[in-house]
Amino acid sequence: MSSGEIVLAPGAGSAAKRWPLDRWGQLAQELQLPRARWTILLGPAEADLREEARSLAEAIGAEVLDTPELESLPARLARSRLFVGNDSGPTHLAAATGCPTLALFGPHSQPRWEPRGARVMVVRAYAGWESAAPEEVARRATELVEVDP
Repeated sequence: MSSGEIVLAPGAGSAAKRWPLDRWGQLAQELQLPRARWTILLGPAEADLREEARSLAEAIGAEVLDTPELESLPARLARSRLFVGNDSGPTHLAAATGCPTLALFGPHSQPRWEPRGARVMVVRAYAGWESAAPEEVARRATELVEVDP
């Protein structure tokens, strides 16, 4: 059974693979999921995002999970209600655990590296990040959660 935790992972090893940070806050506003507990996941590659991500977390009432122990992260993700992340290791890890995962793949991501699974959806923004509107991402995330309550 999922915990109700919604994990947002705005980072990626390459800045070009990151959906713009201001859109994550818009996504949180658009997602109308009852009993949601928000978590912002940051890893070692997101040092440049820390300050802005902490401001985002404060704005949406989220916990910041900063560079968690790799040994405990898969179990936490497996219990989560939803994971939304860029083309990054944590997104693939979430998908591998069976967590409902929405992967954001932008103009510099290769389709062959998209995560696969029955509980995985991919938003492809190959024409540019501007084509991945927060409303569309929220709609897809809601579909994913509704398919798998």
